[in-house]
Amino acid sequence: MTEKKYKLSRKRKDGLRRIIALRDIPSLRISKGDLGGLLEGYDNLSQDEDAWVYKQARVYDQAHVSGQARVYGHARVYGLAWVHERARVYGQAEVFGQAQVSGHAQVYKQAQVSGHAQVYEQAQVYGRAQVFGDARVYGLAQVFGDARVLKEARVFGYVRLISGLWTRTPLQVIGGKFIVQVSSPTEISIGCQTHSVGWWRNEENWEEMRKDEGITDEEVAILRRHFEIAVKELEATHEI
Repeated sequence: MTEKKYKLSRKRKDGLRRIIALRDIPSLRISKGDLGGLLEGYDNLSQDEDAWVYKQARVYDQAHVSGQARVYGHARVYGLAWVHERARVYGQAEVFGQAQVSGHAQVYKQAQVSGHAQVYEQAQVYGRAQVFGDARVYGLAQVFGDARVLKEARVFGYVRLISGLWTRTPLQVIGGKFIVQVSSPTEISIGCQTHSVGWWRNEENWEEMRKDEGITDEEVAILRRHFEIAVKELEATHEI
């Protein structure tokens, strides 16, 4: 049987009890006697592996943190939420409802993940972004700014959503020199550049991109066709 790694203080703060390390945990740079975050009870944090909740963070209700997950900063995990594997929740982020954050995913700053939403693999949700409903964010996707992903939307691959309300999976067009994707209700990303539709319509900007990126006329033609596909998707889902 694994030796317990923590106990809870008798003293309560807002109905929660402070974690006290019962042994050294070198992987966390924690020494016996160090204080951790606040829990409602022992079911909130696994005694196994290296999961930990740090000083100002809170985990309560029937929420659970396990694996090698970390919750720190002023983050809160509550409801029936589950943070596990190597996930990180920090800053002022909140994970609640029946949401799950797993893999190497990160939820931070003032982001919220709730409902039955899942964030996993190497995805990141941050800023004031919200992921809820039955939405999924995974792969290397990033949802940030004030973007909201809900219902059954799937955000994956290399998609970077900056803003807007997303109830369906955002478009990605793959096959050219760069991935072309819808990034907000008014913007399209090509490679690492994100601009308005009007900006991409400017011939001078395409010429500058061709020179800067060292791409051929044929490659530009393919990207422009993919761009028009993305524009049609925006027109179908948002007013632009």
